[in-house]
Amino acid sequence: MADHDVKHSLELIKSSLEFKQNELAEKVRIQSLRLDELQSLRERPDRPEGRDGKHAAGVGAYVAQPGFIDAVRKIGRFGMEITDRPLLEQKALIASSDLGYSTPGVLGAQRVQGVTPLARRRLTVRDMLRSAPMSASMADFIRETSFTNSASPQGGDGVSKAESSMQFEISSARAATVAHWIPVSRQALDDLPELGRFIDANLLWGLKLKEETEILVGDGLGDHLNGLVTQATAYTGAYGVGSDTKLDVIAHAILELADAEESANFCILNPRDFHDISLIKTEEGGANRGSYVAADPLGGLLQVRTLWGLSCVITRTMPVGRFLVGDASQAEIRDRMRATVDISTEHSDVFTKNKVAIRAEERVALLVFRPSGFVYGAF
Repeated sequence: MADHDVKHSLELIKSSLEFKQNELAEKVRIQSLRLDELQSLRERPDRPEGRDGKHAAGVGAYVAQPGFIDAVRKIGRFGMEITDRPLLEQKALIASSDLGYSTPGVLGAQRVQGVTPLARRRLTVRDMLRSAPMSASMADFIRETSFTNSASPQGGDGVSKAESSMQFEISSARAATVAHWIPVSRQALDDLPELGRFIDANLLWGLKLKEETEILVGDGLGDHLNGLVTQATAYTGAYGVGSDTKLDVIAHAILELADAEESANFCILNPRDFHDISLIKTEEGGANRGSYVAADPLGGLLQVRTLWGLSCVITRTMPVGRFLVGDASQAEIRDRMRATVDISTEHSDVFTKNKVAIRAEERVALLVFRPSGFVYGAF
């Protein structure tokens, strides 16, 4: 670059810096003048009196002064620190009755965050069973169907030994898709953020409620699960007598499982039936005067719901007057797809109507290895 070009560039830079310097100085001068104007307003002898005067000045008094609005327009904003208590105390009280607290008015109520849901059933059946993922839509397992045990002492040297036999079958369970969805306006989600979270939780709960119903009482028809009740062995009542209580019936069901070489470790009851069992008393001192047999109304140190040593699952999914007794190790839940929540605008005409579709979905299967490990019946 030639010397004259360098010199010209330096002159341009110098000129630009001088212009910026002058511009900054002018801004400082203007701000100083504006501050002087506000200060002169505060020092006017006719302004409302402050700490030492008879009447304290509030923010409204400053606004009412001549020239105040013009000064604020020049500066752009105005702030005032209120340090004198009279500024707050010597004003007429504005009560909530004036603003309309309990009726439509200018005073809005505080909104408590969240959405209060309806009462929800406690879901417990899944927790009782084992669960594992599955890698296909169908799960197969091999089940032994018969065993002929011919074991016996050998009849003598050179004599053929007894021959036993076994038979097997392949059983399978298909994963069922459990899903539901709900349309929601985009405005509602934008204006009430907690609504989206509430809908997600509610859809998931509804999904799990239906899952519990399918696991317990699914009829196996169409795409429904083949539930525990549907596959269980029917209770015969072979050991029952006319005076049996519901507590006695559970004991008989345990015995019927034992006759089938099965060991029970749980029972499922409706809350009403468990309530009836809890109120059973001894006959000491007359009818309904004895001690509770199966319940501790005083609570004790530990409250675990058990009957005859079995863990009790209490749920309204079980119909009133019915029960299921069984071995939890003889069934297993397989998850093809864990529960998910998806949001989309691509369903039908929801996009043109400014809506969104929220969907909850899962794929689940139930494997019952030995139906003989479960007994289902009525009281």
